[in-house]
Amino acid sequence: MKTLCILYFHNVTCSGLDGPKVTYFEKQIKLLKEYFKIVDLDTVAERILSKSMPKQPEVAITFDDGFYSNYAYVEPILRKERIKATVFISTSHIYEKRVKRYNLFDYWEGKCSLKDIEQPYPNSLGNRVSTSEYKDHYMSEEELMEIEKGNLKVESHGHEHIKVFTAPLELIDVWSDRVAIEKYGRYVWLKKIYGENRVRKYRYLPVFKFASFHKTNITKPLIYELELIIDLYKKGRNIKDIQKSIEIKGYSESMEEAKKRIYNDLVNSKERLESLLNKKIIHLAWPFGEYSSISIETAKKAGYLALYTTKKKAITENSSIYEIERISVPKKDIELFIKLLKMIAWN
Repeated sequence: MKTLCILYFHNVTCSGLDGPKVTYFEKQIKLLKEYFKIVDLDTVAERILSKSMPKQPEVAITFDDGFYSNYAYVEPILRKERIKATVFISTSHIYEKRVKRYNLFDYWEGKCSLKDIEQPYPNSLGNRVSTSEYKDHYMSEEELMEIEKGNLKVESHGHEHIKVFTAPLELIDVWSDRVAIEKYGRYVWLKKIYGENRVRKYRYLPVFKFASFHKTNITKPLIYELELIIDLYKKGRNIKDIQKSIEIKGYSESMEEAKKRIYNDLVNSKERLESLLNKKIIHLAWPFGEYSSISIETAKKAGYLALYTTKKKAITENSSIYEIERISVPKKDIELFIKLLKMIAWN
């Protein structure tokens, strides 16, 4: 049995601050071509369903989230190297302005300098949601249509790419001012959970354990308990003592509410991309790689045919079409990347 695997990236930048540098990414692509036959996700899905592994090592290349750098750097390099990849888009990220900005093709043709190509912020600052002040560092609809015509095909990453509080409520910190951006990169998640007005009203907000939006045990803390937690925190009580001293309760959604929420999110993403790109969207990668048996069944009901995880394994004859494995790519260490390729190819 020869190896079949899927690799996943996120961002590619000139600085290497939040993902591989452009020059390093080019080396990675050339090495992948050397060690593997590059295939698309339809081929991967067909192999899983037919339980037919390849006669030579094969790899599919994917990207998550939909950063502007995928349009600016990734798609031009893929087209130059004559290989195809897939990007999973969280539709709440899509940049609202109807623009098509500079990319490497413009640079190669002398239409702009590298400095003219916008430099993405670290994705931790983007907070991955539609209200982010850094939303211009995701692709616009025009840019999505452009890469779809080229060598970077678009599929779904759901609509919301956020985390929420889960049951039982487990207090992990108390947010003050904007420390959550530096400590968690989750300020916008808190605005989504608590609401804009409450975040502006309170200097302190309790932060509970997070899980993906596509989990089923979402909990919203009760307001009077927030007041109690804040009061204890102001009096100098530490987080563990607060957790032990009071029974923190919240409103937990029912299973039917969870199914409806997840279904609406997945259908929203699917329908928007299908309308924009005039094609069927059948592949879905779970945000943060988090999902449940309920979310799998809900995704199937919404019309997705292949579901992708972040389980760091190669694909085998026993892989499930609803829990397809993917391997993350080292961002900076080329020797580690080569070691990973050899390990996969010679498995």
